[in-house]
Amino acid sequence: MEIYTIKKDAKQAIVELLNQTIQVEYDMILNYPRIIENLVNITNIHDEQLNKDLEYVGKASVQHFGNLSKVIELLGGETVWTLGTVERLIDVQKTLGQQLAKEKAAIALYKKAIQLVEKNKVKLKGKGFLDRLLGGAEEVKAVDAAYVVGICERHIIDEERHVRLVDDSMKTLKALMDRKAE
Repeated sequence: MEIYTIKKDAKQAIVELLNQTIQVEYDMILNYPRIIENLVNITNIHDEQLNKDLEYVGKASVQHFGNLSKVIELLGGETVWTLGTVERLIDVQKTLGQQLAKEKAAIALYKKAIQLVEKNKVKLKGKGFLDRLLGGAEEVKAVDAAYVVGICERHIIDEERHVRLVDDSMKTLKALMDRKAE
């Protein structure tokens, strides 16, 4: 079985892309509970499926954050995340539109990270079973390129689902608001 690792000089660039993904998308993590609270208690919209979908996206985003942090550490980096100003939530539709754009931007960043891994992977020098079992120094520092690509690919699939859920949530919210205005 051939194992590929990532060139040392490319790891930092991949870490930077993954940190950009965190920064672009995950400043919205705090907004999902706020959005649901706004819909239920201020706008008086009690749509169980809408709330369930928004809660799902929020929870999945927290899991992604954790997964990316682990990959960043594995690559020898440090997770960098700063929380911007949390604006007052006035227009849920606008906030969801911003999140939709961020979900799409995250997909593009994951794709760039995959391209960078693919471009910079190198075959791990074969060692015997006993050397691997004892954990040679080279093997300990090696990062399995397929693992990093796999995480990014899973996140792309999840983000594409998030795009659909946020888009559907926006349409549902519009229909509910229109019905309420009648």
